[in-house]
Amino acid sequence: MTACQSSSQSGDVPAIIAEPTIESRAELVRVISSALKIDTVTLLAAAFTNTSGLIVERKRANNLQGRIGNGREMQRPDHFTLVINGAICILLHLESEQRYQLIETVCKSG
Repeated sequence: MTACQSSSQSGDVPAIIAEPTIESRAELVRVISSALKIDTVTLLAAAFTNTSGLIVERKRANNLQGRIGNGREMQRPDHFTLVINGAICILLHLESEQRYQLIETVCKSG
């Protein structure tokens, strides 16, 4: 996984995952968790297989009784976009403008 600071690159095309595998799913979980600075994130198996966008909402905190607390979630959701640039599959974190090159994931324009 590599990251660089540019928010957009000439040649980026919206993409979807062409061949989802256990390795590509694990890579997405690892990269998104790292981007959000959390231990792990839960993704649907179909993430990025039908659309190039993904919105990740933070898990609500539990109250002292172990139930989900009442009230509004104050943190905004995070937005990710999958793009392909040439043969390189890249995950963009829109809020931080970080770009993460995916090694284990095969993308196609979508």
